Amino acid sequence: MRDNHSTEFKKMVERGDIKGTSKRMVVDGNVVERLSFEEAFTHHVDFVVMCCVDGIPFYSSRKKGMRKYSGRLKPGYVPPDRKTCVRILEALDALCDDEKAVRLQRHVREVGGQCIGMQFDMMTKHGVTYISVNGSIIIVVEGCLQMQPFQFGYKNWPAKLAKDGQAINSFVDSLCVRHGVDYRKDVGSPTIDGGSANWKAMRLGKKDGRYCGAHKMGRKVLYALGMTKTSQHLNPEGPGLVKTFKRWAAFVKKCRQFDNSQKDFQVKLGLAQDFASAKTTVVANETRWDGIHHTIERSTDLEIPMYKAKSLLINGNVLDMMDLDDDESSVDADAELPLEEDSLSDASSDSDVRHATPSREKKWEDRAAERFPDKKAWNGGHGLRTALGAPRAFNKLIQHSTEPTVHLTLKLARGVINASSRTPVTMTKWVTSGESMVLGRERVMAADLPPVARITRTLLAEQVEKGFFEDDICERDLVALHMDVTTDPRKILKSKPLETRMIKAYQKLYRETERFLGVAPPSLRRGQKKKQQRRSGDDGFDSLMAEVEDPLSSDEENDDEVPATDEMNQIHDIRQRKGDHPDVQRAIVNGKFEILLFYSQGQSLRPVHYNMARQVFADQSTEGVSESSFSTHGMLASKLRKVLGPEIAAMMVKVARNIEWLGPDVLKKVFAKYKEMFRADPEAFRDEG
Repeated sequence: MRDNHSTEFKKMVERGDIKGTSKRMVVDGNVVERLSFEEAFTHHVDFVVMCCVDGIPFYSSRKKGMRKYSGRLKPGYVPPDRKTCVRILEALDALCDDEKAVRLQRHVREVGGQCIGMQFDMMTKHGVTYISVNGSIIIVVEGCLQMQPFQFGYKNWPAKLAKDGQAINSFVDSLCVRHGVDYRKDVGSPTIDGGSANWKAMRLGKKDGRYCGAHKMGRKVLYALGMTKTSQHLNPEGPGLVKTFKRWAAFVKKCRQFDNSQKDFQVKLGLAQDFASAKTTVVANETRWDGIHHTIERSTDLEIPMYKAKSLLINGNVLDMMDLDDDESSVDADAELPLEEDSLSDASSDSDVRHATPSREKKWEDRAAERFPDKKAWNGGHGLRTALGAPRAFNKLIQHSTEPTVHLTLKLARGVINASSRTPVTMTKWVTSGESMVLGRERVMAADLPPVARITRTLLAEQVEKGFFEDDICERDLVALHMDVTTDPRKILKSKPLETRMIKAYQKLYRETERFLGVAPPSLRRGQKKKQQRRSGDDGFDSLMAEVEDPLSSDEENDDEVPATDEMNQIHDIRQRKGDHPDVQRAIVNGKFEILLFYSQGQSLRPVHYNMARQVFADQSTEGVSESSFSTHGMLASKLRKVLGPEIAAMMVKVARNIEWLGPDVLKKVFAKYKEMFRADPEAFRDEG
């Protein structure tokens, strides 16, 4: 059957069977109807699962001015489950409804929607653009999508072309041989970006490839959605689609054979003329990855607008996520997204050539000062970062983990473990000293890490898998850290702003607990009746996270309202004499300080602290979350606290924004599940409805 491939393929072209969103495809040289994804996986399961669906193709090393690839998979890679791959691809394929396919030139403005990304058909050289209206994908647009075969960067491009291009094609060819497919016979050799290795067409390294203005527009929006959080309320599915589009395109690239004659479609459709663009613009293929994170965060071949990039990076401490020497992708933070026709005609083929001029270096410095004003913002997480290895690898771990990227994130966790097992790292080592733990720095191998650090990595991966991670410390953990009288929060946090936040969070919860118990001073009780009327239906006190978000109870209002009470200051006094304090000694069981036992013993003397402890700390005997659920990851957080102790409390991460993304119906289901898990304790959860 493979011998008849060329003739049959040409007949299909002449009949027009492969135009648009054709249902035909070529697998192993056979022209067949489009296979189900399960059937297609039987042909190319290795490449699809290992290199495409998970978005991690080859081991790559980046240098300023160029990209280098090799044919090795990254160490520690674990492919995702087969069913997960199939489900992702089927979900995207369901959007490709032929009845909804229309021309991009005619309908983008008519529907008033927004282009959110593109995929392409490597057999037909046609692309489809997804348009979103009111947050829903309603239309699939057919258009020309002629790709530039491969682009290595903005410097030394011709010199690196042959060496690196051959390495990539050798790897792909080896996969073809493994599956008994000879791609070079009729259609040339495939490249990593999905184009064919047509060296003559590339004219020995000149930037003369295949262009598409629609692709540039869709790609800019795709990157903007993937890089920022401020646009997610407009299109919440954007970040997930960024990754899904890349996986889909790679899947199509491998499962379909392509023919260079289809380049003529660019002339037939006249896409550049329809966009009133006199010049063609060089754009790189969206599937030319360095890995998912590198393509989204640091593209070097196209200027990508960012919505308020500053708000994304400075609040949360992702200081090592972007390498400014390589980060030439973004424009000013307030730049508008260029969706108009004029934006497609302004850029020339030379606009992607970027040299490190003095003015450009100054621009990088200014951008760095804007994004990263406080280099010490990560002090609170110092110990955990060093235990995990390289800061950049750790920052990749704590990014948002939606379901399609679970395996990617867990792979990074395993990669950090593998890397630290081969290379000594300077880390913070926890050493037991008397009744507390002290911190010491030394270079150790991962195998020599104390058990507390190894458990840290295990639980970290567990929380990442659940998608609960953010890059800051939640209020509950700050309060827990302050109430543990056996520790010194200042030595753990090492940050004055974090200490201030900790004290404010503690005072806020203390005063709210006083009101609930009816033991608040007279100055605090005045005006409380009016405030309770404003909170209709409040039969208890809200969780700390809800209180923090409550505009009716601000920190400034509370600070001016009540002076510190005797009980409020007792924690500091107990911490000063913890070595000989009788209550502290009675709370030590089997050499371990039981914090709930400590506060329960002094319930009559410190009733406010006892009720606060029930809210903040997990029940040691049942591992249940007591009184109030501050976040949907309460169980995982309590496990981490119990196993690692207070030194790691500062590394726990907030989930406020994650919870905001959940609708009220989803939240009710979450709390219902927790109630079912802990129904033995009727006081564990109040009615959140």
